[in-house]
Amino acid sequence: MEDKILLAHGSGGRLSHELIEKVFVPHFQGLKAGSPDLDDSACVAR
Repeated sequence: MEDKILLAHGSGGRLSHELIEKVFVPHFQGLKAGSPDLDDSACVAR
């Protein structure tokens, strides 16, 4: 993991994945690394 956020972190690739899993996920209760809740999608109820 880099000490700084780089433009490459916004590309949606490996660095984006590492940033989300190591920096953000630990701060959201109930989310775990590899969870389906982390998929790049949304659920819309009608």
